[in-house]
Amino acid sequence: MAMASPVPVAAAGTAFAGTCELRGFSLRTASAATVTVYDNTAASGTVLATFDTVAGQLAATVVVPTGLRAAVGLHVACAVGVTGSLWIA
Repeated sequence: MAMASPVPVAAAGTAFAGTCELRGFSLRTASAATVTVYDNTAASGTVLATFDTVAGQLAATVVVPTGLRAAVGLHVACAVGVTGSLWIA
């Protein structure tokens, strides 16, 4: 199994285009919101993860040891500012 590499997330949008394996993520939001990670380059398609956040706190750190395959890419959707990283292989 290949090691994961971090892909920075500085705002909602496409973090990675192309086939990859999501191994985990660590994300934080500016205010309370719902964050959704899609297998796509737009805010639609297969949902890989979704969670609610609390303002200014570490929203979620999730590790997926076996990985989740993304066929199209990884798109982070959130109505407020989101930062952190996705870990891909």
